[in-house]
Amino acid sequence: MNIKPIKYTALVLKDISEGGGDLTVRLPEKGSGEISDLSRYFNQTMEKIRSAIESIGANLEKMQGIGSNLANNMKETTGTVHRMSTNIDGVKGQTLTQGSRVAETSATVEQIIRIIKQLNGRIENQTVSVAKSSSAIEQMVVNISSITDT
Repeated sequence: MNIKPIKYTALVLKDISEGGGDLTVRLPEKGSGEISDLSRYFNQTMEKIRSAIESIGANLEKMQGIGSNLANNMKETTGTVHRMSTNIDGVKGQTLTQGSRVAETSATVEQIIRIIKQLNGRIENQTVSVAKSSSAIEQMVVNISSITDT
């Protein structure tokens, strides 16, 4: 029985588990016994681990790219939300100003209506006074005419 391949396998496994963890190490696949089967399966396992790590690395790069894109999109979204908020505040201010102006206009219109009603009342009083004056003048004309006849 050849002990060297088993010793070498043990050293490689010990180096992986306790040492630098060199996953590129491969065992020689000499022969056709259990040791060569063990070496072949070990090498296949290491190849799968290497492939998985490469896949993880590639996915990590993709994820970093996606993360970077998301961060940029969040910055843009934050800027857009800030601009929208500013615009909403501006519209709110304009609405408040317009509401204030509408209230002022309403008060002015009410005051104009009051003045028109007062003027209407004065015009009515004047109309009554003119009618009385006219009646008095007519009476005076009749009296003068009567005196003239007399």
